[in-house]
Amino acid sequence: MVAMTIGCSKKSADKGTAPLTQNYVPFKIGNLWTYRVTPSDSGSAYTATQEIVGSSKINGHEVVVMEIKNTQDPENWTKQFFQVSNNALLLYGWQSYDAVKGDTAKIFFPDGVQWVTLPFEENKTWSIYRYTGSLAEAPLVGSVLPSADLDGDGKPDRVVLAITGKSYSIETIQAAGKSFQAYKIDITINATVTLSQTHLTVPYTLKFGTFWFVPEVGIVKMAQYDFYGKPTDVWLLESYSLKG
Repeated sequence: MVAMTIGCSKKSADKGTAPLTQNYVPFKIGNLWTYRVTPSDSGSAYTATQEIVGSSKINGHEVVVMEIKNTQDPENWTKQFFQVSNNALLLYGWQSYDAVKGDTAKIFFPDGVQWVTLPFEENKTWSIYRYTGSLAEAPLVGSVLPSADLDGDGKPDRVVLAITGKSYSIETIQAAGKSFQAYKIDITINATVTLSQTHLTVPYTLKFGTFWFVPEVGIVKMAQYDFYGKPTDVWLLESYSLKG
């Protein structure tokens, strides 16, 4: 079992006091989204679901639990932990279970990080997380970098990274038999790696994911990327059931 707890280098997002006038991110228990996932390598498309399955507490914070499953690897699952505040969708971490490895990977942000700012606005940039330390322990980077030892000397390299979010103009997305006006949001990792053998610094800009959000519906489309910025798969909403 691999476990990682990340201590935030900045204060958690200001929760604010003004109530939202819309249910921007509908995270009520029982809400379910079903997606058609198309791999970029011409592999067979498959179905994936995201469901709010319960609630929990992380470091004293009330969070909802989103469980993600797919038909390609039905025994595997991922759980993500969120809180919707007055001005942000806060991410508190996730767990991913690999049935083949019998391993559960965990990453936690004890005080939450501002994954998405609320309410949705066009052309806005925000800071999600900053980290300085071993590349092997850097959050999110391991999913896109080929190795934590880029120079191959047997020692993890060090990294300074900044994870940012940026919203763009509203786009029309055809999904679930409807036409949605969706806010496009990119999550990007800007990293500077110091190689342990030569002490050379290598800058990287890593595109983690693109998400199309619709207020009161959720994510209608998303794309994930590899180290070279090419999409690995695209998720498109097929159906959804919201209880509130």
